[in-house]
Amino acid sequence: MKRRDIERRLRDMGYVLLTGVKRGGNHDKWRSANGGYTASLPRHSEIGENLARRILKEAELNKDE
Repeated sequence: MKRRDIERRLRDMGYVLLTGVKRGGNHDKWRSANGGYTASLPRHSEIGENLARRILKEAELNKDE
């Protein structure tokens, strides 16, 4: 799955990309609107289907925390 597709779905769920100090290493951090859950997204243009499903499933389950 393309990274931009996962980013689009995270934005649709209300997640925002953290910038500044939190943006480092090999992953970007996305935080839920209320700040309770943070999802890590690898910086690859193509992300494996299993990992993409897992990231989106966890994000969906925790978006209201």
